[in-house]
Amino acid sequence: MYIHEDIFSVVRSISLGQPKVTNDHGVGMYGSLPLTRVVDEDDLVPMVPPITLLDSIHGCYEHFGDEVIFSKHKLVRFPKEDEIAELLTKVHTGK
Repeated sequence: MYIHEDIFSVVRSISLGQPKVTNDHGVGMYGSLPLTRVVDEDDLVPMVPPITLLDSIHGCYEHFGDEVIFSKHKLVRFPKEDEIAELLTKVHTGK
């Protein structure tokens, strides 16, 4: 997000296990950035920070960008670009 603010062009960013970093206002500002989040279904970090009573004041923290979820039984993916999913599948399976 800071690179974008400094007027640099972001071609693609892939994060691994990223926590929530902004609220709905930030999602509106940065939701168009080409971000893919890779998440393990057992990882707690992407659930941080949890929903609290303070969220009614500042808004809930949210994720933005495409999401790829690794589960024990299969790769569940929600990317818009098939080549990213194909690459991550190769990394996950070792093929």
